[in-house]
Amino acid sequence: MPRAKRDLYDSGIKVPMIIRWPEAYRPKDVQPGTLDERLISFVDIAPTLLNLAKAPKPAYLQGKDFVLDTIPREYIYASRDRIDEIDDRQRAVRDNRFKYIRSWYPEQTEGSHLAFRDNLEIMKELWFLKKEDKLNSNQLKWFETPGKERLFDIQNDPYELHNLSKDTTYTVVLNRMRTEMDNWLKSIEDWSEVSEDEMVEKFLPNGEQEKTATPKISKENNHIIITTTTKNASLGYRINKEPWQLYTKPFSVPANVKVTAKSVRYGWKESDEVRIE
Repeated sequence: MPRAKRDLYDSGIKVPMIIRWPEAYRPKDVQPGTLDERLISFVDIAPTLLNLAKAPKPAYLQGKDFVLDTIPREYIYASRDRIDEIDDRQRAVRDNRFKYIRSWYPEQTEGSHLAFRDNLEIMKELWFLKKEDKLNSNQLKWFETPGKERLFDIQNDPYELHNLSKDTTYTVVLNRMRTEMDNWLKSIEDWSEVSEDEMVEKFLPNGEQEKTATPKISKENNHIIITTTTKNASLGYRINKEPWQLYTKPFSVPANVKVTAKSVRYGWKESDEVRIE
């Protein structure tokens, strides 16, 4: 699979990606070692893999198959929400040249104290240099408030140091990106205005966190079989007191061992454990 174009991921929204598959399954128009200059989003990965596997694509997926659908994207989008103990909410849209960012917390700096992040050596050094007044003006921008809107010329400012949102030269671009942002937020039913407490109420029927059903565990022909009635739950097991493992298929075990199993669905309470010897 062609690699993503370097100057597309050297700025802001960036994840280097390399994909390969057996030559027998490679599309004829995809040559090894070449670069793909299209904008590709994380949401495109699921529909692409589903189509490659010839599996049905659920209607709720937002992305597009970037292997079969060769029409390039005009825009890609990104979001940033609460970071550990700090409330934040940002949405971004970018095309091949410009990136627009909207903030719901315009006074919240990205360079804020975070208990976990502050343990990193690089953060200790940054905070020390800031205290010693040894950071230059560009380095200090990370500690500045972002304001409600930012617009960057990615091609000429890949590190996003010069906010163009108040430059009248870019008014047309700013309005275009604003409109695209508004249309995208409507199309995906973004919850930017919904509080976390309201979200929890929507997730929990009658305000109660659901519990994953206790799995069933059995032994047939010396193989352990684990099943659950909870849809979309994962199954875990452990042999004696060894670490937990993900159950994917029946497995054999020696005699006189204890196998413990449980089921887990993200956002639900874990099931009770069951054992077989």
